[in-house]
Amino acid sequence: MIFRLLLINLFSFFKRLFYKFPVFYNIIRTLPVVAAINPVISKNALIFVFCFSIIILITGDSEIYRNYILIFILFLIIPMFRRANFVKILKFIFPVFIIMLLYGLYQRIFGLTDFEINWLKSGLSVLGHEGALLANYKRPFSTFAGVPEFTFFISIYIYYFWLRGKKFWIITCFILVFLFASSRGLILSMILAFLSLNCTKPNYRNLFRILILSFVIYLVLIYIFPLFRDFFKSIESRLLNYGTFLGRVTILNEYWEGFTIKSLFLGNIDNNYSRFVWDNLYINLLSNFGIIGGIFFLSFLLPKRLDKKSYYFMIIFLSYAFYADIIYSFYFMFNFMFARYSKTGIIDR
Repeated sequence: MIFRLLLINLFSFFKRLFYKFPVFYNIIRTLPVVAAINPVISKNALIFVFCFSIIILITGDSEIYRNYILIFILFLIIPMFRRANFVKILKFIFPVFIIMLLYGLYQRIFGLTDFEINWLKSGLSVLGHEGALLANYKRPFSTFAGVPEFTFFISIYIYYFWLRGKKFWIITCFILVFLFASSRGLILSMILAFLSLNCTKPNYRNLFRILILSFVIYLVLIYIFPLFRDFFKSIESRLLNYGTFLGRVTILNEYWEGFTIKSLFLGNIDNNYSRFVWDNLYINLLSNFGIIGGIFFLSFLLPKRLDKKSYYFMIIFLSYAFYADIIYSFYFMFNFMFARYSKTGIIDR
């Protein structure tokens, strides 16, 4: 599992070196999928994939099935994640994590290297040049596939440090996350998860309350925050820059314009929606599969019983889902599956 985790989180840096060779680049870019090769598959996941495939064919556009292939693969190899030792693995790769943080810090201070900028400009990157250097702001993503993947990996180590009682490292990680000013939705989700971990009990009643709170925060950021946009205009921080939230307002308006009771239950069975990337997982699932299909999908990820680790990471996942179609990122979801399903292991304080 150590090799697989490192492959997922280091490969994106490695492939950048070959931006001058598009053919070779496009060949090796599929290499991380080998991290998902496992001889044992989950029977429950197999049943889920079969049932959800039927839902896609009935309620959705069959062409979007390809968007779910990678997440289905990750679901099928859940037994591999269950065998992983969370504490042991993170302790072993801790030196690599430090290098990742230092490289991200380098990008934040000095900007991206020339070969990374040329890679972004080459058109080979899904991230895109504009996305990485929004408003000339240096958004570090270190060795990772993107900013959210980098930020989420830090959140994994925050929980690891919390387990071991390492307050210095917890504070350091949060400072770096704010310094990097990375994914705002993910930062909010991390803070909410960490506060909940320390202030509430891990049960479904509290998880539901936190989900409602996350929804309220999302609505405030989308509809209320713009009213005070001029007040924050003089503050040079991407965290207070309305920016891409304008697009999310448009997305919400588009969804509600085509909303019907029929679409609530059956999704886009009449092809009312052509957008497949909504920057909101809930709207994505609702628009494509309806409320029943959406609940069915999300319920698969929920554990029968919430312990502290699953509680922390499910809060991050469910809260951040308001800001991104996170299931489409193989890199993000691989790390999430590791964090969600791995056994905690022995805590050495």
